[in-house]
Amino acid sequence: MGFALRAGLNVRNYGFFIDLAPYRVPLNVGGIPNTIRDPFASNTPVSTATKGALMPVTDVYFRGLDDSFRISIA
Repeated sequence: MGFALRAGLNVRNYGFFIDLAPYRVPLNVGGIPNTIRDPFASNTPVSTATKGALMPVTDVYFRGLDDSFRISIA
């Protein structure tokens, strides 16, 4: 990532080194529900980077790997 930034390129993190724990935590204690289909539209962050260097470039509306989140293809 450092090389890309030094070269003047844009960097964005979509799902790498994401804290997956909130997907398994009960909703009443701060878990993230798997029913949110469009986190950006509802302004609901659904991911947090676990590496400090990735925090400023992580898309907080891109859901990390969550086996309970069903993707349906229309």
